[in-house]
Amino acid sequence: MSSTANKATKSVLIILIFLMIGKVLGLLRDILIAAKFGSGVETDIYFVATTASTVLVSIFGAAVQTALVPILSDIDNNGVYNKTVDYLNNLINLIFIISLLVSILIYVFAESLVSFIATGFTDEQFKLAVSLTRIGVPMTIFISITSIFTGFLQYKEKFLVSSIIGVPYSGLQIIFLIFFSYSYGIKGLMVATVIATLSQIIIQLPVAYKLGYSHKFGLNIRDPDIKKFFILAGPIVISTMVEQINKVVDRSLASTLVEGSISALTYADKIKSLIINVFIVAIVSVIFPILSKMQNSNKQAINQVVVYSINAVTLIIVPITIGAIVLSTPITQILFQRGEFDAIATKMTASALVFYSMGLLGFGFRDVLNRVFYSMGDTKTPMKNGIIAILINIILNFLLVKPMGHVGLALATSISSTFSGLLLFVGLRKNLTSDDFKDIVFCFLKSLVSSLIMGTSIYVLYLALFKFISSIIISLVVVIIFGLIIYCIMCNLLKVNEFLIIKTALVQRFKRNDSQRK
Repeated sequence: MSSTANKATKSVLIILIFLMIGKVLGLLRDILIAAKFGSGVETDIYFVATTASTVLVSIFGAAVQTALVPILSDIDNNGVYNKTVDYLNNLINLIFIISLLVSILIYVFAESLVSFIATGFTDEQFKLAVSLTRIGVPMTIFISITSIFTGFLQYKEKFLVSSIIGVPYSGLQIIFLIFFSYSYGIKGLMVATVIATLSQIIIQLPVAYKLGYSHKFGLNIRDPDIKKFFILAGPIVISTMVEQINKVVDRSLASTLVEGSISALTYADKIKSLIINVFIVAIVSVIFPILSKMQNSNKQAINQVVVYSINAVTLIIVPITIGAIVLSTPITQILFQRGEFDAIATKMTASALVFYSMGLLGFGFRDVLNRVFYSMGDTKTPMKNGIIAILINIILNFLLVKPMGHVGLALATSISSTFSGLLLFVGLRKNLTSDDFKDIVFCFLKSLVSSLIMGTSIYVLYLALFKFISSIIISLVVVIIFGLIIYCIMCNLLKVNEFLIIKTALVQRFKRNDSQRK
């Protein structure tokens, strides 16, 4: 396990760096959107239109990327390399046709789709949302193709390229917001978003061609691997669909609340998604291909990778959860409060962030454990779990939205995600030994103790610094660095195994860099 863990840790650290760059640019984009358009009607409409034009393909795209990896593993194990290229071409051509048909349906039924997503929009808001939705239709095709290439490159362990595609995506939108937003407004932003989505394909193509891929036209729907793909993808589509349905329900209910509720939830969700899409995606991107290729290995070796993955999520997400709750207001102020984004919008977004943060560990467990089941060829367990979770979420949405407003929707999402993660964990109990469970529980308890000490320390320090330092940015940076040091010291004192692995990998990398300089 040590060699596998060290290799996985190094890959995760590399991906973290580039995902962080992409997500920082994404945050800068969101900051500019908040500054240019505020947290009101226009941004509500833009976010609803983006959801409407991509909701179906986001569901299918995630399934494509996930189902592709175990199938490629089977094809490569059979030793037929040309079959890999033929299969990719066949899949791309088929997905292109499907996504084209979906695009046409979205364009034709845009009014019905927007009506379903945002029931509280007035006539003018509704018309603009429909117009933006139709502008965003090409993203359906682009996201579908991007998902195939991302899955292919991750399977080939080309993690750098798949993790850097967010850079041109956010970069192009930032260019628009800085130089062209005043001239072309919110419609121009949607056009820029479509072009940015296309850039994700363009940046992956050169690497795919270096790996031997070359596109050929043709379609063979009778290919057994295509049939296998849809058998695997079907339950994944349903699992992903329930999550998207939840977002639609959230936005629909939020559209009936005070103005800015949709934007507050969206901006808070973006901070939450930043955490998930950087740290959890980095772990999943590395672990999923490893597990898919290990299915013929002994059970103990597989369990070690699974336990390592769960503990890595715990080690990262628990302190971030505490930190996000304690520092929700200054984080929101720094990221968004400028221009049209005022103190009221900050208060609404920060409060939503607190309740979203409560479910971060559940989100992390769900994403990692879903991939564990997928790697074993079990797509039905995550599907059933997802359906139960969405039912709980919708029920809680209606119960909490009236007494709590938009934060009730955030809390419902967190409770649902936590329940989902626990269900998956229980479903995995047959595969894990008592020692495995003991390792997971001990890691959680040690991380929780370390995080609570860290959280108390940064709260006291931030209150003290706020009295003497007028700059929120400087105060927050100092507090975060201090909190990281405290957390690392505690994990080291408590001898958290995964922390020691990460520390060893970092020390080795620094030593290697020093020797290369000399």
